[in-house]
Amino acid sequence: MIRADIEENSRRAAAVARPAASSAGGSLWPLVRALQKLPAMATQHDRNFVVRLLSDRLGGLSIKESPRIQQHLVNIVEVLNRRPGGLAALLDVLGELDDGSAPMLEVARFIAGS
Repeated sequence: MIRADIEENSRRAAAVARPAASSAGGSLWPLVRALQKLPAMATQHDRNFVVRLLSDRLGGLSIKESPRIQQHLVNIVEVLNRRPGGLAALLDVLGELDDGSAPMLEVARFIAGS
């Protein structure tokens, strides 16, 4: 019984943590991992600032905050992936805050390929 509960909780946690698949069927995890490396996304304050800038460009965005970086980034990426031009806007905003670091180039490569 305990083992079954542990396995069920693990499945639920994995389902909640996994970002939605992109329209092309691929995973958004590589983008989340690349965003984690950017100083512009390091703290909750930084991420909220980026979300405010994105809201100015795209209109109101309803993105659930989290103090946990990976969870917050998944929330951001999921919402932007569903919004036409959302990931391109993310790239534009981050490009203004980061001037070509290796992690930024990784983010750009992912978005260009999506």
